[in-house]
Amino acid sequence: MRHQKKSLQISLLSACVVVLCACGGGDAALGTNAPPPTRSSIHMEVVLGPQQFPSPGPDDAARGCRDGHASQARLGHAAEIALSTDQRRLYTIERTHCEGPQFRIRALELDSRQISTLLISSPVPHDAQQAAPLRNVLEPRALAEGPDGSLFIADNVEHFNGSLIMPYRQQAGLGNGIWRRTAEGQLTQLAGFAALPSRIGIRDGQGPAAEFSSIGALCSMPDGSLLLTDQSLLRRVSPDGTVSTLPSSQHGALHGLRCGPGGQHLSFLDLGAGQSAVYTLDRQTTLGYTSAEPTHVLAALDGRLAWVLASDRSSMSLIDLHSGQAIPGSTVPFAGSAMAAPSSGVPPIEMPLRAAAAANGVAYFTSGQSIVKISYLGP
Repeated sequence: MRHQKKSLQISLLSACVVVLCACGGGDAALGTNAPPPTRSSIHMEVVLGPQQFPSPGPDDAARGCRDGHASQARLGHAAEIALSTDQRRLYTIERTHCEGPQFRIRALELDSRQISTLLISSPVPHDAQQAAPLRNVLEPRALAEGPDGSLFIADNVEHFNGSLIMPYRQQAGLGNGIWRRTAEGQLTQLAGFAALPSRIGIRDGQGPAAEFSSIGALCSMPDGSLLLTDQSLLRRVSPDGTVSTLPSSQHGALHGLRCGPGGQHLSFLDLGAGQSAVYTLDRQTTLGYTSAEPTHVLAALDGRLAWVLASDRSSMSLIDLHSGQAIPGSTVPFAGSAMAAPSSGVPPIEMPLRAAAAANGVAYFTSGQSIVKISYLGP
């Protein structure tokens, strides 16, 4: 190729590929004032899909359609990923064209590297209305696993200003809501859905009495409840389907949600003047890191570290949320950016659209048709 891009070549069969800076004799020619190379503080591994970026073929019609071993599978157009509570399974929501435009929810077993389809959404023809009540998921936007192995799925109609809705969701009973899929595969409505989509709003209540305006992130709590974002609000869903809107903290309004391991979830405190601080929901404390772009916080490893997107969207780095400083050797460049070959030798990935954080410094990121596991090795 005339313009061949550097590729990430990481064997799925080898879990011991640690990316280190090359340290040959070139430094001697630079003189004693040359800065020492930076050692990488991360380990990268492809757990699903192609091992080079940008991802080569197949065409869109084949993405997300083939189950089996992860090395032969391809990620569809990822809408969301989430980890199981035991950290051994990764769930995906993927837009696919396997049998027409549909969503697929799949589960990747991280030990065996086998991926299987759990649920396929109902088809959504734009020239026909969907019957109420809903019997199957239509438009999954977020998901989280509960302590009992149940999978919770946010089904969210796309609308603008509460009035423009998709033509197949024009009846009462087709509003936004939360599904519960048991470990045995039984699918039931947990909360929401009863409202007329053109008039959906934010209303607390139990089961069908609750209303959701625009469900965003969905996080599982150790007690079996759920946290979610609805427009700029944080809301809780109890195991019996009771929905309540959380009050703002004593320091101000909270917005946004990032799921962390073991219930260590983050939100953002509005400081005014276009700045937000990171707020830990489990400890109800504000951390030192502030940002004008809180959406750039991609994944919260714990109450101290998080992966954060660079302001120019060319890379991401681990940030100490107390000091606001980047962890040396943690910067991951994105394919096609000017940082494609940093001094640390960390190979580029495609800019991740979705992320899921695990325990022990591990996070998973979508990268085109692949999913990449990145582990923090420590200082």
